[in-house]
Amino acid sequence: MAKTRERRCTRCGGQGGWRGWPGWTCYRCAGTGIDPTPEIVRTPEEEAKLAKRRQQYHDRKLRKAEEQLESNLNAHEGLREAFETAYAEGNDHCLTGFATDIMSKARRFDLTEKQAEAFIEHIDKRIQTHREREEARVPAPEGRVNIEGKIATARVEYNHYGSTVKILLIDDRGFKVWVTLPSKIMDAEIGDRVMMTVTLTPTDDDPTFAIGKRPTKGEIV
Repeated sequence: MAKTRERRCTRCGGQGGWRGWPGWTCYRCAGTGIDPTPEIVRTPEEEAKLAKRRQQYHDRKLRKAEEQLESNLNAHEGLREAFETAYAEGNDHCLTGFATDIMSKARRFDLTEKQAEAFIEHIDKRIQTHREREEARVPAPEGRVNIEGKIATARVEYNHYGSTVKILLIDDRGFKVWVTLPSKIMDAEIGDRVMMTVTLTPTDDDPTFAIGKRPTKGEIV
């Protein structure tokens, strides 16, 4: 059987209290500085046995979860294909909060028909939406151009000269631009449509995404 030994209180560090606490005294050790839960001291052999039991318990839980998942995949038509699609490389957009919740539940208990149908429909919609967005994207132009579109995100960046507001603009033609928001339209918000003249440089790894510089003639439309 594993031995035990005293240890310092895990709340007060063995001091028995602190001046910032009401009455000074630590409620965990009652001012003794000794933790009420002693430290367990095990031999290397005992540690090895404990580690083995923990691994066996983990393996049993994993095996049970995989069996439950397989049962659900066999019970609902189309569910296996939906799972494979969601886990496929490049389909990270499918792993939404709703999808991962259903995936977790499928490993713990039987899914209802409605849950399975909702998951399949959700994955189909995510794939379709992603495909439509990809088809709509076009290479960003290069050089001095006029851009117009919706502000998707905004972020304040600080430097030695003060602060600037950076925005991600989705141009109506399908490409994206990361650019400083012109001071003339500093009150523009996410979701607003704006236009400006800017010098674009498409990125090497994604031709549909460009970095904008020297923005001028900003307007909210």
